[in-house]
Amino acid sequence: MKQNYYSTIGKLGSVLVLLIVFSACTIIVDDEPAPVPISSDLQVHVHGAISGVPREGIKVSLHWTEEEAINNINPVAGYAWTDYDGNVIFLNLPEGEYFWIRAKALLAKTIRSSDYLAPGYNFESVPIL
Repeated sequence: MKQNYYSTIGKLGSVLVLLIVFSACTIIVDDEPAPVPISSDLQVHVHGAISGVPREGIKVSLHWTEEEAINNINPVAGYAWTDYDGNVIFLNLPEGEYFWIRAKALLAKTIRSSDYLAPGYNFESVPIL
């Protein structure tokens, strides 16, 4: 009988300890889904400054600062070359930011800032000599 009594007390003590430990824990249930980062796409259209004709094969890059664009360092999304219609598209850029656009032809370059990017599709026109 004594062994059974101590065995029961031991089990109750273990349960009591577990109840105290679990009552000190806080469980947080988050029903809210994690926010999805919003991205933006930027189409850059490069055309002749005087003629307005689309320019094919122009090297285009995006930079965080004007200094980086001037020195052609740290492109945000690498380099891209315009297609036959003078367009290049940069995908998945952070919404609400603006960039310095560098368009470089063989003998000329244009550096200008973009507008702040809205969610989704954005367009910038860049003239070059």
